[in-house]
Amino acid sequence: MQRRESGQRRKLRVLNAYGGPCCTCCGETCLTMLAIDHVNNNGAEHRNEINGGLGRNKSVEMYCWLEENNFPEGFQVLCYNCNISKHRNGGKCGHQLDEGPTTMAKASSLQAIGKRSTGRPKRAKI
Repeated sequence: MQRRESGQRRKLRVLNAYGGPCCTCCGETCLTMLAIDHVNNNGAEHRNEINGGLGRNKSVEMYCWLEENNFPEGFQVLCYNCNISKHRNGGKCGHQLDEGPTTMAKASSLQAIGKRSTGRPKRAKI
């Protein structure tokens, strides 16, 4: 428990150093959904360099490395969705491909529900 809390405090320090706990692309603020992104799309190489080729298995070392190196440039806060979208789309998040950069206020759950159709869900055929 103490190790987890220590890791969360470290993650928050790192996120704050890179603009705060908010996705640079979509505005997501859920701490468990946020990560550090390599702006130049060189994350795999850099992780292997700092943790001996273990890739994502020791990703916590990235946060330690960033702190120890005084939060160098070349990193940003992205949510996991924007991060993987950026990876799969050659360096641009799907938000940027479809709409241009977007940072919008998140709608409340009630607003989102209000936008859905009010019809009953269809039952699956068995």
